[in-house]
Amino acid sequence: MTVWSLASSAEHFALLFGIFLVLCAQLYYLLWAFEHRRTKLYCTAAVWAALLLSTLAVLCDTDWLGNAPLWALWLVMVLSAAFAVGMILYHARMDKNRITRASIKEAMDDLPIAGCYFTAQGRVKLCNKQMYRLYHAMAGQDLQSLDELHDALARCPANGISVKQGGGYVFPDGRVWYYSEKLITASGRQYTEAIFTDATEINAANEELLRDNQELQRVNAKLQKMYVRAEDRIREREYLAFKMKIHDNIGRSLAVIRKALESGLTDADLEKQIKTLSLAAGTLVYSPRANSPDPYDQLLVEAAELGVEVRLDGMLPLEPLIYDLVVKAIRECVTNCVRHAHGTTVFVRIAGLPGGYGVTITNDGEKPKGKITEGGGLSNLRQSLENAGGEMSVSHYPGFALNLTMMREEMEL
Repeated sequence: MTVWSLASSAEHFALLFGIFLVLCAQLYYLLWAFEHRRTKLYCTAAVWAALLLSTLAVLCDTDWLGNAPLWALWLVMVLSAAFAVGMILYHARMDKNRITRASIKEAMDDLPIAGCYFTAQGRVKLCNKQMYRLYHAMAGQDLQSLDELHDALARCPANGISVKQGGGYVFPDGRVWYYSEKLITASGRQYTEAIFTDATEINAANEELLRDNQELQRVNAKLQKMYVRAEDRIREREYLAFKMKIHDNIGRSLAVIRKALESGLTDADLEKQIKTLSLAAGTLVYSPRANSPDPYDQLLVEAAELGVEVRLDGMLPLEPLIYDLVVKAIRECVTNCVRHAHGTTVFVRIAGLPGGYGVTITNDGEKPKGKITEGGGLSNLRQSLENAGGEMSVSHYPGFALNLTMMREEMEL
């Protein structure tokens, strides 16, 4: 049986080196137990490390263990190594399922929000990486206290961070964060919880929804306007059909009168035909309704007060925007007819085009002496029409004529 004093140099080195490695493992376990505040484990590891260190010192400097069996020393080294490695692996596995300060900090850092907890004195107790990043973007330094956070929030516009009307903060990277703060109590102590919540996607969805709602309101307003005028347009179509019928009756009456004049007819019968003809012709004259809210009816009343008759050839458009622009153009031409041309009749011809309308407005007044210079009224009319996608031209030869072209697809309907 080989004893320590008779062992070879290689055996001495191997055993001492093994004990040294086990001692390092024990010291690592000792530091871990101290960091995790494991008092019992810390004391056990400290005693075990002290024994190994003493054994290593004795084997190196004295002959006290010179007669100790070599196998016993190897057994002590192997058992110490197994103990150290086993305890490290066991507690490492246990710590995976145990809540510690390190695990809480790691969980906080993995959260998608930016969170920080402050003590009652306003000092940082627990803060994750996202909060540090946001605060550094706001203030350019690390977060130390709650007062510093409040000051950074107050100075956001000066640091390139815009504040939304709903309370959100838009950072330079384009992301939107909402800030909230509340008091909480844990273990009998009061803390301030400061949270930044990422609302970039929600904010984008809200803005898109707002734009959709505005567009729906715009379309709904136009539809409501069309519904209000639908009854008038239907009545006008029926009135047009009635006019066509009267027009045919007038044609037949004229034919009868002409034939009667050629073949001879009594005065009573001739007077009756003329009266019928006059009555039928009178139905072709459009009379505006009193107190009507329709802009065209109001225009006819205003024109009559100025001593101007508006003669319409064709049907007014059904589309609200085009309808309003046509009425506006007629009103301007009525004014110019009285002011510049000194006329008494304004002629409006509305012709259907593929996908739109062509409107020509003339008058029976004096012909322009030269090229027409657009004043405030015509200029405003042109601007309104072109802004809506229409076209306008003014000619002076052989007489005044205002020409409008309005296509449905190009107009903002």
